[in-house]
Amino acid sequence: MGLASLASGCGGARSAKPLNLKGIIVFQRQGKAPAGACFSTCPEDTYVVRPGNQEVKLGASLTFAQQLRYFGSWSRDRRRAVMLGCSGRCIQTFDLAVRGRRVIRRCGGQNRCYAAPAISPDGSIIAFLDTRGDPSISVVQFDGAGVRSIVYHYPPGGVGSASVACPVFSPNGAWIAYQDNLGVIKHPGQSEEDGSSIRVVHPDGKGDRAVTHWRAGFTDGCPVWAPDEQILAYSESAPPGTDKDFHIYEIAVAEGAKAKLLTDVPGDRPTYSPNGRAIAFVRFYPDHRDIEVAVGSKLYRVTNPGERGVDGDPAWVR
Repeated sequence: MGLASLASGCGGARSAKPLNLKGIIVFQRQGKAPAGACFSTCPEDTYVVRPGNQEVKLGASLTFAQQLRYFGSWSRDRRRAVMLGCSGRCIQTFDLAVRGRRVIRRCGGQNRCYAAPAISPDGSIIAFLDTRGDPSISVVQFDGAGVRSIVYHYPPGGVGSASVACPVFSPNGAWIAYQDNLGVIKHPGQSEEDGSSIRVVHPDGKGDRAVTHWRAGFTDGCPVWAPDEQILAYSESAPPGTDKDFHIYEIAVAEGAKAKLLTDVPGDRPTYSPNGRAIAFVRFYPDHRDIEVAVGSKLYRVTNPGERGVDGDPAWVR
């Protein structure tokens, strides 16, 4: 089941020590920004924390094994994985059966050309973003053969801009959820009205449809699947000037489903616990951002970056 029916009233209540939850949360911590500085300008270190325990700093330079464990996309049996390499210029795979890694996609030049590789639960297919030009979603077999584009969106009427982001396989491998970004120009000479929605598509490129619907100024951010395969969580931000922050929502993938507010505090980047009973996210405060966990009707703080500190990009891993 989803968490929306359990955690929508969690408000500002927090506890220092959450329930005994399996897995660890890996996240990025930026150095403390000077007063008034942009949150995104400071260097980052990688940390890990088991909810209810002390956070551990891994640093900025990780071994290949650490990168693979914490940032790789793994098959269900944990025998195959995929990860970006070459500073975003190649995609590399790892096969535990032969204890070997190989580069299956590479581009020339100095610019990043790939992003967000994700492996199917059975380890046979990899989905990734091709960021050359307007980003599109492509799939390729684990051995690097048979690459093809399955999602490449155009703005309505061909006027404006379009891109996609954050492809992620459902736990049964039947769907790929992703973020669809559109900049629509409704009338000649007017500026674009930007927005993003969540969509799903089968790995063969068929069945592409909306889960949430595009609205000018609203950003439905990178989706994540609940373990039960029926629900997606995502963050939504409202247009500037509306006095609304980012909030976390859940929505069933079934057609016609309506989104439910998961947390009534400002937050971003949700990630489910392995059993789906809890969800971690970045909580926004005026002077810092930390990682908190929603369990039932309660919120638990699991990191403490200090004043002007910024914790972000949490991922709950086994």
